[in-house]
Amino acid sequence: MSRDRARVARFVIARRGEVGLTQQGLAERAGVDIKTIYNLESGERWPQAKTRGAIEAVLRWYPGDLQRIAEGGEPVVYERPPSRRELLADYIRTRMDQLRLTWADVARDGRIPEEELDDLRRQMIPEGHVKLGLERALRWEPGSIDAIVDTGREPTTVHRWPEEQRVKRSQGFTEEEVRQAEEIAERVRKDPELARAVATLLGFRSPDHDGADERDMDTA
Repeated sequence: MSRDRARVARFVIARRGEVGLTQQGLAERAGVDIKTIYNLESGERWPQAKTRGAIEAVLRWYPGDLQRIAEGGEPVVYERPPSRRELLADYIRTRMDQLRLTWADVARDGRIPEEELDDLRRQMIPEGHVKLGLERALRWEPGSIDAIVDTGREPTTVHRWPEEQRVKRSQGFTEEEVRQAEEIAERVRKDPELARAVATLLGFRSPDHDGADERDMDTA
């Protein structure tokens, strides 16, 4: 994960001065050891997600802003963010640490346009395709964000984000339709002849196409 620790240090020192805190004062309010603040401001060590959240709260920065600064962005100053947004931001921050993701990774893996990702980082209210994209990028079970926001429940992680569930939730497919689609997809994956027939039916290749051009390209 790419981080500009020197940039973060400059922002933290400046913001600490703006709110009138010493290193000791920041450490006490955040509930961390003063060495943690020293390491952060000297660029020597990157704090854990929970520690970053505590420091961000004292500096009245939005959750996730230390990482945002490290990636070249700007922090967002707030007064009293809703607790459910803070909880969601904390889960996101922790999960990004676990998967070693940057916000750029989240945008790519979640297929989220940069400007919409900026809105997400500022407001922490993911909706529609942004919510689905975020769950995909973080490898959370579809519906996990709603569970966090509505009930405070911990998100469920998955090894591989289930595309079939995404289709069902976003386009209103029934359980039976999804089950049938899964069966068809599995048959196509296992049967090369069936896969070619489906590709021809969908117009991906002509009926007389035998894959020779791909083989030629592979051996060129």
